[in-house]
Amino acid sequence: MKLKALFGVLLLTLSACVTIQPVRDANDIPPDVTNWAQNNVMSVFTLQQGFGSGFWVDNETFVTACHVVGSEEYVKTGDASNDWEVQWVVQDEVLVANWNLSTSLDLAVKSCNQETDIAILKRQWYPSDSDFTALPATYAHPNPEQGSTVYGAGFGLMEKLYISVGHWQHKPLYPDHDRNYMITAPTVPGDSGSPALDYKNGVVRVVGIRQSGRVYRSGFAPPVFIPHLIKVSDAMSIHAEVEKFKAGES
Repeated sequence: MKLKALFGVLLLTLSACVTIQPVRDANDIPPDVTNWAQNNVMSVFTLQQGFGSGFWVDNETFVTACHVVGSEEYVKTGDASNDWEVQWVVQDEVLVANWNLSTSLDLAVKSCNQETDIAILKRQWYPSDSDFTALPATYAHPNPEQGSTVYGAGFGLMEKLYISVGHWQHKPLYPDHDRNYMITAPTVPGDSGSPALDYKNGVVRVVGIRQSGRVYRSGFAPPVFIPHLIKVSDAMSIHAEVEKFKAGES
């Protein structure tokens, strides 16, 4: 419970409301999408990394981006002054909170896959959180149709839950990450780890985990942040990571 004791007061700065991004499509954001996001999407706070977003895939298993709970850090490996090396360090525990601050939970970080950028967290049960219930997640087809509608739901800048809308674009030109996609749903820093969603036949489906944008560098030029072009890990990778984690549990 230490994260709650140290940082629970910070959560009081959040605005207890949901902001719906104006939609330029013919249809508004479906109420089912809003309801799923309010029940499943949470802000994520870690000691080292700061803020991000994530979501429940069932009542005990939480998913976020690996880079939200892990980072490259200099670690001392010996007694000599130069015995340091860069290692990927993953937090043991994070604090999550929902959109209206009615629920805040400590979660244990169980896995963090740098290649897929998917982290699996597990709920730690305490009497105080016994009433919390998430909606079950449904996974979308691994090959979304280009131009189809996609929704984003995250805690950008850790202010409030934003639900935005965009469209699938094309696969990025990364041959070693051929199951990632690009979408145009608006996003800001802090949305990393949040879900990309679609809505088909009355069912909200997870289609991927969003990053908070792509940063491009050219020589010594400053980075360029492109907020409407988002890299997304696909739903089948999320499902595989969750099932692998559960299979390892006894």
